[in-house]
Amino acid sequence: MPGRLGGLPVSSGVRGRIARTRPGVPRRVAQQQGREAVEAYEHLKKLVAEAQDDIDKAEGGNKAAGTRARQAMQQIKEAAQEVRKQILELRDAGKPS
Repeated sequence: MPGRLGGLPVSSGVRGRIARTRPGVPRRVAQQQGREAVEAYEHLKKLVAEAQDDIDKAEGGNKAAGTRARQAMQQIKEAAQEVRKQILELRDAGKPS
């Protein structure tokens, strides 16, 4: 029985294979979104690791390191928001429109 996927007619066999991966989302789209979420998380971990030295120096009273640490914290905040966004997109990709 023919159906419609994304406005395009498809056979029931094609629709069934796509639906088993995530309802309404082709497998490669879901995989790409998953990779983007992982890449965003890896970037966040890298920023946190890079900030550690300046945080330690700032704790010792180094004012310039304190400025760098605050800047790093802002970048970490933005990266964390990006991770959150990617995860929400991944979650919402499986929901019907």
